[in-house]
Amino acid sequence: MGIRWIWFTVLTCVFECPAVAAAPSDDGVLHLLSERCAGCHQGSEPAGGLNLDEVRDAQSLLSRPVLIHKLLRAIDTGAMPPETESPLPLDLRRQGAVQLRGLLQQASHVAPESAAIWRMNRFQYNNAVRDLFQLNRPVLSLPEKLMTRQSHWLVSGSDGRLAGQMPVEVEARCHSLNPQPGLAGVNAFPADLRAEHGFDNQADQLSMSPLLLDAFLRLSFSIVDSPDFHQESVGIWNQFFAALADGADLRQEITGRLDRFLPRAFRRPISQEQLSRYVQYAYDRCMAGDSLTAAMKKTAAAILSSPAFLLHVRETASQDAVQKSYGAASRLSQFLWSSVPD
Repeated sequence: MGIRWIWFTVLTCVFECPAVAAAPSDDGVLHLLSERCAGCHQGSEPAGGLNLDEVRDAQSLLSRPVLIHKLLRAIDTGAMPPETESPLPLDLRRQGAVQLRGLLQQASHVAPESAAIWRMNRFQYNNAVRDLFQLNRPVLSLPEKLMTRQSHWLVSGSDGRLAGQMPVEVEARCHSLNPQPGLAGVNAFPADLRAEHGFDNQADQLSMSPLLLDAFLRLSFSIVDSPDFHQESVGIWNQFFAALADGADLRQEITGRLDRFLPRAFRRPISQEQLSRYVQYAYDRCMAGDSLTAAMKKTAAAILSSPAFLLHVRETASQDAVQKSYGAASRLSQFLWSSVPD
């Protein structure tokens, strides 16, 4: 008897409560908004700051859950239409509220768009600077770098090729127990508000305020001014920081060095205006009495503190094939080794 009563209750709810059994149609609420709301809530000065001009179909409404919630409250509580307008019939009000609740539930399941611009975190910044200058040590001490392998995961054959099988043992070291020291005298990585739940890999939580930009500038100068930043530790020293050779043209030498370095640092093609700006800065430092090495260090610091280096930008449909290929390489390198493309 108990089982039969349960089945009777379930079937009654299914057939007698269509608003619960099926998702409501959105056509009725769109018609309601168009006929009774759009007259006051459109144009340059919509009533209550609620603009319905961009609500043309269900998809445009689903992408605005906050707007759906405001509409639901206004209609469900009777706040709209205003007292100067004729009230909505009770059935129409209930139907509109049910449909808006259904749309609000659907909107809550729509995945949010990924951030179009995001900033490097500490781990990514360390790897990018290290790989750009081909340093033989990390820039910052990284206790969050848990483990690094010491040998290949796959066993090497007698001819030096990978044999394609896993070894019995894999040698690794744990950096969290014994972190490698970074460059001496380098400033701490600028700290911002902790990302939600303590993670620093959420793009929309990593900000770039004027204070942080100033801190990044001071960090970049502390890197190139470190006593550990010299010819023996920097792999690209001879290509980027070396003194001017006898008989070489200063401006031409600076241009050649930066023309090779900037696209890799910024992870995208550079314009002639960008190149000329950095070339002029380095040239002016030399004319002010700095050596070419000192001038290139200051220029490198300016590059490391540029938003073009610190920020990743998602490629758009308007970009050409070259820009899109740079973007794909940048995202792939960030995913694989949290650094710049090689």
